[in-house]
Amino acid sequence: MQSRRVVILTYDFVPHAASIGACQRMLYLAHHLQSEGEDVELVVADGRFMGWFGLERIASRISVHRFRSCVNRVRGGRAGAATAEASAGNALRRFLGGIAKSLSKRVFPDYSIVDSIGIYRQLRARISTAGNCTLLISGPPHGLFLHVFWVKWFWPNVRVVLDYRDGWMSQRIFRPKTRFGVAVGRFLERALLQRADGVTYASPKFPALLRREIQFDLAHKGQLVMNGWVPEDECPDPISFDFDLDSVNVGYFGAASEDDRSYRDIGPLLTSVGASGSKVTLHCFGPIELKRSRSEYRNCVFHGNLSQQAAMDCMRRMDWLVVLHTDRETGEEPVPAKLFDYIRTKRPILCIWAGDGAAPEIVKDEGLGVVVDPRTPGALEGALAVIAESGSTDEWIFTCDDSAYSRRTQYQRMSTFLRTIGGHVK
Repeated sequence: MQSRRVVILTYDFVPHAASIGACQRMLYLAHHLQSEGEDVELVVADGRFMGWFGLERIASRISVHRFRSCVNRVRGGRAGAATAEASAGNALRRFLGGIAKSLSKRVFPDYSIVDSIGIYRQLRARISTAGNCTLLISGPPHGLFLHVFWVKWFWPNVRVVLDYRDGWMSQRIFRPKTRFGVAVGRFLERALLQRADGVTYASPKFPALLRREIQFDLAHKGQLVMNGWVPEDECPDPISFDFDLDSVNVGYFGAASEDDRSYRDIGPLLTSVGASGSKVTLHCFGPIELKRSRSEYRNCVFHGNLSQQAAMDCMRRMDWLVVLHTDRETGEEPVPAKLFDYIRTKRPILCIWAGDGAAPEIVKDEGLGVVVDPRTPGALEGALAVIAESGSTDEWIFTCDDSAYSRRTQYQRMSTFLRTIGGHVK
């Protein structure tokens, strides 16, 4: 067997990531490639300590090289302050984090460009020692993709793959705000895609959006690699919670905010649950930005962050699970990673989604639950009324083959694709 070294460049990574969603795709991919005998190295950003989310054991098995992140060292304190005791130091970090967040929105193409020198040094060291290797760059932040230009200039034999966890110019939240910026962004993305040897993407909608927004056809250089659920033997030890068995427990896992400008506006759900009576209890796990004190929200319980396995345990104890995306303009492409964990637990899903998209299509096609548009008057309240009357979900019949949505199945596609374009021979 002949294998090549795989160097993975991504930005957020434990223990310096504010949430598990930003880093688990590359973490579990590196773990999978190592299990197949590949030599894998990760290049990631450092920053303030945010927590391991129960992933320290898996991360310790991987060779990780960190570049100094000026943005993360300030920005990280803002997220960390949510779990730390209030202090003058935390107030200062929140202030500096606000400045960093404001400045990062004014840097083209995004905040990762600030750390370009550190990224260059780490990549040069890895590629110089690896020689003929495969470089996988995962974004967002999409500014990481710009390193394709100099890598291909100095090392033309290095095979470069761009991994889109989310689209760039095809997603409004990542596009520049000016017409000139959009024009430059589209030109850069086309140039990057032309120079890359391969492209992987997490959403089945991505190729069509790419053709529509920047008139680029992936042809034979693209491969769909969705996220997926994680096998239990790759998760940390469980931590159990007790829930009210007399109530219909509905769980939301992940970050959200009570802000109608956000694509994860949890406000309508909080309001509808509060007005639904006492039969439904909403449990929120993760960082939730609220406008009022937590005690003022009826029938809502806020638990904070969990490790991966603790989250899976809690999902199984829920009667229903919530997927949330409230911005119609950006809802077509995303498929949240938590959706696959939900599928694994075999609990019915309340998909609160503005407009059409890949995620609600999966829920409908696989018969996984109910899809509700939060902008339709009375729709969310009606769905909660049905949930309140349904009680136990033991009789919910699942016909979905969840093995197709496991990370192992998806990452087998990735490893095959990397061997095909990178000259791996097994």
